[in-house]
Amino acid sequence: MKLKAPVKSSPLREIALQSDGPLDHAWLVGALSLPPGIDLMELDLYELRQRLLAHPQVRTAVLARKFPHKLSVVLEERMPVARVRVPTQDGAVADYLVARDGFVFPGINFTPETVGLLPYLDGITLRRSERGFAPIDGMETVSDLLN
Repeated sequence: MKLKAPVKSSPLREIALQSDGPLDHAWLVGALSLPPGIDLMELDLYELRQRLLAHPQVRTAVLARKFPHKLSVVLEERMPVARVRVPTQDGAVADYLVARDGFVFPGINFTPETVGLLPYLDGITLRRSERGFAPIDGMETVSDLLN
């Protein structure tokens, strides 16, 4: 059962993003996929947070209403320490990034120069999970060795 907003508020006019990584405003708007003209008080902040956390590049997400018409989003992103080759559904191979905590992610908006400097991991068996791939055990130790 969805509760109605106790008061009529202003329509959402601005989404402000603060992030420590390369995810940008265009990515955020697409990930949130909010209907046009939605009122600020109609936003389900918990559900929107879950949408953002579904992307393995997002480590933490904090959302807040800023009256009268702004949604504030603060993201902490996972930063890559290595990359792995992943077979895609069409039979090709794609480079995915691996964070210090072992999360494997496609690496949205990282520059080719940044990705190109990362070492490849070989001999890793990736296991599928509901968020893409299960984290790789022992990556903190590997990250320390790479540094």
